[in-house]
Amino acid sequence: MNEALWHIVIVLFFVWATTGFVWMAFLTVMKLEQHLHELRWYHLMWAYPFAAVFIVLDFAFRVTFGTVMFLDLPGRDTLLFTHLCKRHRNEDTWRGRMARFWCAKFLNPFNSSGRHC
Repeated sequence: MNEALWHIVIVLFFVWATTGFVWMAFLTVMKLEQHLHELRWYHLMWAYPFAAVFIVLDFAFRVTFGTVMFLDLPGRDTLLFTHLCKRHRNEDTWRGRMARFWCAKFLNPFNSSGRHC
């Protein structure tokens, strides 16, 4: 395998792994939110810092992969990936189809309300 192909494989693996990691962190935050009323201070001392780190991670995911996926630069109203999906979900374009896919398959099913975006 030539060097250029290896670079492509490495980049694709990095994108796959990063997306999975951000999604797993999202699942954790959604589960914590679902049980927030049951958590005590000794749970919260871990939960709140993790949630804060997740927000930074979500922002980083949005400004990198979200920008490339949707070909849409971050704005004041779209600093997180969910905001980006909400902005485009009702459009009858490829961006709308992509936003609906992310909402339906990765975000909404794991929010306790069933409607994350």
